Amino acid sequence: MILIIDENKQRRDTLCETFYYIGLLPLSACEQSARDILSPAVKAVIISEPSELANAEGLIISIRQGFSNLPIFVISDSPLTASQEALIAGKFSSGVYAADLVEGIINYQIANGLCPLGKYMLAGLDAGCDLGSVRYLSREVALTKTETMIVRYLIASYPTPRSAREILLGAYKPTKRPEEAAVRTQISLINRKFAELKSERLIARTDNGYILLTPDVVANKI
Repeated sequence: MILIIDENKQRRDTLCETFYYIGLLPLSACEQSARDILSPAVKAVIISEPSELANAEGLIISIRQGFSNLPIFVISDSPLTASQEALIAGKFSSGVYAADLVEGIINYQIANGLCPLGKYMLAGLDAGCDLGSVRYLSREVALTKTETMIVRYLIASYPTPRSAREILLGAYKPTKRPEEAAVRTQISLINRKFAELKSERLIARTDNGYILLTPDVVANKI
């Protein structure tokens, strides 16, 4: 997942829409809510126009304290202070194309031994952005875009169960989120599509939310 922090909601939503179209998992936040959204599932942070934040350097430092290896990138044409420059992984101009932005982030992650954006693999599942589909044990499964994003979101979140509300926020198109009941319906459809390939369901519902039914989950190791 990639966390996008921007005080301008329209600008933030536009970038989220672009990342969603590419097949990535964008999370949207303003300065105040960013810390609550951060988790080990987040693989990169983008701070757009830090000069518009109340305390950009304080935010960057707090992210660094909780997630020391999490790369933070800035989009801005305004100069940064020397201390801000030292805390971030890279800076892009305000007019950067989304493809160049993603390529720059992925190149940094690979160069630093980090899992790059767009890789979603777990227990025989491969939902990588480079495939254009979801595969289980090398067999292709025909999923819709939303179903694919749900699978990617649960892979990225594993082993943390996710509620229907969290899946809505993390796996659905930002500007077209349905009611929570739609999550249950689509997960049921996903399980049906995997029924011929797996003896168990792909996704299970627990007291804490939805989780991919891996061998460790089945064996109650998680």
